[in-house]
Amino acid sequence: MAPHLAQFQLLVYPHLVGGNLFVHWGNDLHRLMLTNHRPNIWFSTMVDLYRLGSDFPEWAQAQKLPSAVQKVQFLEQAWHKERSHHPRFIPYIQLHEFESLLYCDLSGWPNDFLPMKAKSEHWPKR
Repeated sequence: MAPHLAQFQLLVYPHLVGGNLFVHWGNDLHRLMLTNHRPNIWFSTMVDLYRLGSDFPEWAQAQKLPSAVQKVQFLEQAWHKERSHHPRFIPYIQLHEFESLLYCDLSGWPNDFLPMKAKSEHWPKR
């Protein structure tokens, strides 16, 4: 992903966090956001929907939704709200195994299914 984003003069610095307790990596994200407060630094995530713990914001409510796509959208909104709608935070919850994306043709997916298309409106403008 970093080489692709570099074409747009966007540098990526991954910060890997393990575990499935929201409180742990939520706190790590909070610390990163506090120590990197320049307006040109943005934050996002790539967490697996099926590894989220029950302590994730609005987890119980999301389980009532009929589809996995709706769960992802709901949980991302809940996370953004939990971060007080931080303007430089774009939550991303991965619906499918990341490895499966490496071997599939994304052009065959319906446009409304690709979450990054919807999120791109929040990206910094160059």
